[in-house]
Amino acid sequence: MFQYFEKAKELLSIVEEKEAPAIEQAIELLTQANLTKKAIYIFGASHAGILAEEMYYRAGGMMTINAIFGRELMLDRSPITFTSKMERLEGYGSALAATQPFTAGDVLILHSVSGRNPVIIDMALHAKEKGVKIIALTNLTYSKTVTSRHTSGLRLFETADIVIDNHGE
Repeated sequence: MFQYFEKAKELLSIVEEKEAPAIEQAIELLTQANLTKKAIYIFGASHAGILAEEMYYRAGGMMTINAIFGRELMLDRSPITFTSKMERLEGYGSALAATQPFTAGDVLILHSVSGRNPVIIDMALHAKEKGVKIIALTNLTYSKTVTSRHTSGLRLFETADIVIDNHGE
C-alpha cells in the first residue's frame, strides 16, 4: 500500500518540477480570462471527463468553469464500452463544440491521456477556429508513441497553446 503513496508523491514531484513553467502559463491564461470576463471551459471524454465533473459547480471551486459534457461519453453509459466507440467517432466532438458559445479569448482545458481520439481533436480544432486558447492535460510520452485516430493526423498536444504533461507511466 505504501508503495502506491510513494509513487504518487514521486510523480507529483516530477510534475511540480518539470511542468512548473507550463502550469504558470496556464494560471496566467486563466487569470486573464477571468479578469477580462472571458469564458473558461473544460472537456474530457469518458474517464478523462471526471476532471471536468470535479471542476464544475463545486463548493469552494472556481465558479467560472463551464464544463462540456457529452451524454454518450459519461461513465454511466451501458455498456461502458460504448463511450470508447463515441470518443472515436469523428464529428461527435465538433457537434458538442458547436453547442458552446465559444468566442476569441476564451480558454478551453482539454484532458486526454493519449490525446489521439477524434472527439478531443474535433473539440480542439473547432475551438481554435473560434480563437479559443487551448490548455492540454495529457501524457506526452505515451501520446508521442501512438498515432492519431483523427483524419487530420493531429494529437492533442499538437493543437494546444499550453501543454501540461502528467508524466504518468
